[in-house]
Amino acid sequence: MTRLVLAAGFALAMAAPATAKDVCKPEIAFKEVRTTYQPGPRAWTAVLAVDDSRCATTSGRFELFLMRAKEYSADLRFVEPAIWQAGQTQVTLELSDDEVISEFGIRNILPCPCRAPQAK
Repeated sequence: MTRLVLAAGFALAMAAPATAKDVCKPEIAFKEVRTTYQPGPRAWTAVLAVDDSRCATTSGRFELFLMRAKEYSADLRFVEPAIWQAGQTQVTLELSDDEVISEFGIRNILPCPCRAPQAK
């Protein structure tokens, strides 16, 4: 019985890399982040570099997680859905004049169809 369980576990471990190989995601990184301070509403803008070399598509979905700090209120953590484009993507959020984005990051990049391997 123990040998059967070990053999089944070994077979699953050997099969895992083959299925994981079929899941592709772009690499997304922050290139530039800025807040525009002007009279009235502010704008928080993030420019993201997107390496989509493993994807067969040129766009897809991901999420930004953010923390908004407000002058006379508690900080607020929230998630903003976004769409990446091949090469570079820009995301802009409108803020009131007493708000800033104090923390930010990328999460939940949805898989894309994998690009076919190049023939040699």
